[in-house]
Amino acid sequence: MENTTLTFRQKIHETIDLAENKIGKIFNWLIIILIITSIISLPFEFLTTLIKYKKIVISLEIFTVGFFTFEYFLRIYVAPQRLKYIFSFSGLIDFIAIAPFYLNFLDLRVLRILRLARLIRILKIANLQAIRYKQGEIKVRHQKDFMPLPNEKIEQVAQKHPLFFLLSLLPPLFFSTLGLTIYVIFTSEMTFAFLVAMLIFALIFLIKAWLDYAYDVIYITNHRIILQNHHIFGKQTNEVYYEHITNVKAQNVGILPYFLGYGSLIIETAAQPLGEIQLKYIIDHDNLAQHINFKKGQFSKKESL
Repeated sequence: MENTTLTFRQKIHETIDLAENKIGKIFNWLIIILIITSIISLPFEFLTTLIKYKKIVISLEIFTVGFFTFEYFLRIYVAPQRLKYIFSFSGLIDFIAIAPFYLNFLDLRVLRILRLARLIRILKIANLQAIRYKQGEIKVRHQKDFMPLPNEKIEQVAQKHPLFFLLSLLPPLFFSTLGLTIYVIFTSEMTFAFLVAMLIFALIFLIKAWLDYAYDVIYITNHRIILQNHHIFGKQTNEVYYEHITNVKAQNVGILPYFLGYGSLIIETAAQPLGEIQLKYIIDHDNLAQHINFKKGQFSKKESL
């Protein structure tokens, strides 16, 4: 009986924490959509001109908080060390995401602004993929991004910092909030068309943000460097072999990149004019640059022999 319970907990853990299956991915996207929607509706609680929409906003918040509350206790249930999760940074963020709603009886409206802390939850979701890359857990779909050479293996993957994805969500939030606020204040066919246009822009920016974060990566194999650049309607692949690399630089400009451990990875090639493969906001870019330089040195020794 105990083994069955543990297996059940492990399956839920893989779904909601690791997103190892389609249900887990849908679950995470539902969280992201609810977070964005709840933040978009935030102005409705502070602008007196939007008071007539209060019931709709409250109903939306009740549903959102109800879902997040259920999810919070579910995460406690499946956590290997429950107290450790509750008092961890991740657990505290999950708690802060629902706390303002339950503190409404204190009539402290300023606490509602803490709803913005839910954005950090998106950062946590985005960080899951970065952790997999760091641990070398390469998904099959990435293996299909390019045609491998005989005996070619992916040694490392250079990916953008999750903070990049969080910052990329600001345009969708801005367009959605702007369109919705103008529509409810000046309700008309024209403002409705404006709302639809803003939502389309927001959706495009959201898709682009995810593609730029999750799919724009540099594969470092035992033979070459492969840069994947995905667009909404396609993708572009650039590659360079180690023997064609002339220099590899890791740039780290600013205090924030220094403390968060990200920067630019620049790979210069022997192409004329000077070719360059570059990806910004890369995690652990210093070590990646050292690894590429080491591989470049190995191939240079082979050529000299």
